[in-house]
Parts: sequence; structure tokens; C-alpha cells
Amino acid sequence: MSKLFNIPDAIAREEGWYAQSPARCRRNNNPGNIEFADWTKLFGATLEDTPDGVKARFAVFPTPAAGFAALRALLRFPRYKG
Repeated sequence: MSKLFNIPDAIAREEGWYAQSPARCRRNNNPGNIEFADWTKLFGATLEDTPDGVKARFAVFPTPAAGFAALRALLRFPRYKG
């Protein structure tokens, strides 16, 4: 198995995906806390709703699987700097 498949899980852990309390990444089905961009729409993302008036910036994916797929795709982008 490629190490690439372990990196998304490590990122999700750091972002709070596996925390006891519901973290933003879990509410948004976004294990990497990926910011919304045009390319995230390919994975069904919408812009997060922020009722507290804070400017929205994170993508909301329809399912956790879509969020993990987007995270894996992001890591494959040649220009991604991390």
C-alpha cells in the first residue's frame, strides 16, 4: 500500500476528525479542513454556513467519503505546498 493513503488519515487525525466532540471538519464532512475552491465542487462541495457572521471559507462535502477523496486529490496536486 502506498504511503499516500496513510497521509490523509494522519491529517484527519490532526484536524480533529476522530475527536470525541464534534469538530468543524466532522460537521463539514471535510477531514482535512480544506478551504472551498472551484476544484472542490468536483467532489460535491458547497461553502460552509457560518451563522455567527464569520466569513465562510471551508468546503462542506456531501459525505465523509467525498471529503477523503478530495483530500487525497489535494495531496496529488503537483503545486500543493502543504
